[in-house]
Amino acid sequence: MAEDPVNDLIHRIRVLASTHGYAIGVHGSLERDVDLIAVPWIRHTSTADELAASVARALGSTVRQRCERVHGRVGYVVNIPGGGLPSYIDLSVISPRTPGGQDD
Repeated sequence: MAEDPVNDLIHRIRVLASTHGYAIGVHGSLERDVDLIAVPWIRHTSTADELAASVARALGSTVRQRCERVHGRVGYVVNIPGGGLPSYIDLSVISPRTPGGQDD
């Protein structure tokens, strides 16, 4: 079976995000960039900034841009080293709300 570097990258980010209490969803074409959505999945999560910084460190990169988005999302742009396509991750993090409910 041939390697798929984009899916391998997404898998690595999903594993990493789960250690911070987030689930990762993918949207978009995965051609120009990798659009990811991080959703708090358990009661105690890292902050959105901590998650983004951890993803960037794991890639040997840095967070290039941070911006507030609608509905409480925080967006981050993280370059993917190597100069290929896709060239960056567009990570949208749904910020955790105050604790409540049950962990699933």
